[in-house]
Amino acid sequence: MHDLSQFDAAELVKKLADPNLIVRTLATNELVDRVGTEAITLLEKTAEERIRLGTYQDGHTQADRDYKAALRASGPHAAIMSMSKANRTALHTIWPLERLGAGGELLLARCIASERPALQFAARVQADRAVPGTFMEPKPTTIERQFLDHIWRSDHEGDWRAASEFLARGSTRDGILMSLEFLHYLRFENAWYDKEDKGTDYALRVALRDQLAQPGGYSIAEKEWDLWGCEILAGVSLAVKTPAAAGYLAKHLERTRFASPQAGDYLRHAVLYLPPEKLEAIAGLIESVKDAPLPQRLGVADNLTQAYRQRGLPLSDALTDWTQRTMLDALASSDDARLKRGVEAVRDVKLDAKLDLLAKIVRDDKRDGALRLAALEATANLPASRDLLTTTLGDPRHMIIRKRAAELLAQGGNTDAVLAALPNAPQELALSICGALAKTDAGCTALLDAIEAGKASPRLLLNKAVAGPLITRPKPLRDRAVTLTKDLPPEDARLDAVIAERAAAYGKAKPDATHGAQVFQQSCAVCHRFRNAGGNVGPALDGTAARGPARLIEDILDPNRNVDPAFRQAIIETKDGRTFVGVNLRASDTALTFTEATGKDTTLARADIKSQTISNLSIMPPVFETVFAEKDLADLLAYLLEP
Repeated sequence: MHDLSQFDAAELVKKLADPNLIVRTLATNELVDRVGTEAITLLEKTAEERIRLGTYQDGHTQADRDYKAALRASGPHAAIMSMSKANRTALHTIWPLERLGAGGELLLARCIASERPALQFAARVQADRAVPGTFMEPKPTTIERQFLDHIWRSDHEGDWRAASEFLARGSTRDGILMSLEFLHYLRFENAWYDKEDKGTDYALRVALRDQLAQPGGYSIAEKEWDLWGCEILAGVSLAVKTPAAAGYLAKHLERTRFASPQAGDYLRHAVLYLPPEKLEAIAGLIESVKDAPLPQRLGVADNLTQAYRQRGLPLSDALTDWTQRTMLDALASSDDARLKRGVEAVRDVKLDAKLDLLAKIVRDDKRDGALRLAALEATANLPASRDLLTTTLGDPRHMIIRKRAAELLAQGGNTDAVLAALPNAPQELALSICGALAKTDAGCTALLDAIEAGKASPRLLLNKAVAGPLITRPKPLRDRAVTLTKDLPPEDARLDAVIAERAAAYGKAKPDATHGAQVFQQSCAVCHRFRNAGGNVGPALDGTAARGPARLIEDILDPNRNVDPAFRQAIIETKDGRTFVGVNLRASDTALTFTEATGKDTTLARADIKSQTISNLSIMPPVFETVFAEKDLADLLAYLLEP
């Protein structure tokens, strides 16, 4: 690259047409910072001579048609490069002129009436000129109006995105109205717009969000809109975290009587951001939905409960009674979707009446395993759930539910019930039991006592599912574990041998990818997404074929060996003795939200949290050495490695 610091003004202006963005940027900086105002005359002359007036109102110029063809064929960079070098130079004079305070309205007017790139550049210049957080009075300037009028005639998405960037800066008091008009036009009237391409629609909603977030934004929004416009404003308001947005949503709920499919989300946002003195009005809103159909009531009850919990505020006795009765109605439903939503809603509610209804779901082996697991977890905050958890731990029909029962029992301090199952537990369950016990000092003490008494193998302590939490225990407990395992071969060496053995077996196997898809669905899909199916707790597995079978076997059998920092487990302990493990932590001033291994998002009030730590371990349990038989692993690999 040439040393542009040695170029004179004329040479730098020519470099404004360079196909390399870095060169154009450096040339602009040199013109502004080194040459300064002496460059203005040359830049203006270049722009005035070269930016060509087109016939945008009556038809497109040939240059514009060439630009559009290049854009569709090769993308925006190639499209700009399709312009003549002289016109590219003129186009890029806009930025240094703006920075030198000499952009000028005439130059912008010529850009608006010129080739498409100049039109879009003009929009961005106007956006940069706007002062965020203010509205210019009383109407758009002539240049702004000309630009927006051109957009209405445009059949090009780039122009509309430029318009959204312009509108997002709040450069006109009409910005909210124009954003809604543009969205309406795209949705209902514009024949060229591809309804499946949400890019422009999204950009305009972002513009609307930014306008509403500005001081005075909602005073402009408080007009008579049709239902479509009100829903757009309400939906966008979910991204505006201000009391004004909350107030608008509360009024919208009152107008629509919770009829929108997003009514629960609107209510939650309103509760989260309304000033405390205005929350009493929420009780009045609930009156309008008390006799509504169950799905509508449940959405309101769940979101209301979560929002108050997140703010650390108590519900009134009347609202508590209503929300709990609604959740119990959902648990008694025969509809699977309502039942699932009811289980999720009641999970963190301490309500004795839920236990029998949840136990019925847990014991029904004809129901979906994920629903049974969620129902089991929803009982854990009740002391009376011990009998159900103990019975479930001893039920051999569903290993995942048994493992979770062991973890919940240990978390609740029921170490005797967990240890009673350890001597006869299969390896996979034994690891879960030991890992759960190792998470507390009392549990770890009981586990080491049991191993010293010969009731379990000390090798369990070497597995990373147990060794990970064991590291956090006090030194005397760690020393006891070291003594018990000092004569055993290192776990990494043992795993290396197992991985090598499985890799050799895969090389000789004749795997069945169809069966591998079933294995994936049963054991992996709850956390991992592959070919547009599965969960989002762990990393997506599309593209993992590039790793090859040896690395995939290593990742499956020893998931703690190569842990992506984004998927290291966070361990959250609450003041009432509960322990949660999850990923994707999102913190606010009053709450912490994270994703558990089941895929469920959980929110805890900060006031209820005792501690939180980030472990070096993966949230994926290191138990698949025993979970997958040799053939199952080979079939799973064949499925993941398919082109």
